[in-house]
Amino acid sequence: MGGVPDGFALDASLRPYVTTLRRCVRAAGLEEVCEAVRRTLAGTGTGALVCRAVALEHAG
Repeated sequence: MGGVPDGFALDASLRPYVTTLRRCVRAAGLEEVCEAVRRTLAGTGTGALVCRAVALEHAG
């Protein structure tokens, strides 16, 4: 696969993921945020989601 940096292997054991939102959270509120994410994932049919990659980028 082109564009993959040395030392980064893509194989059958890779579980791809997509980061769609990044926010800073105060340590005191972290558990509340994690619980909200758990509830959201539990109530969402994530197995039915379809994603399409449009780019592969890395810092380097």
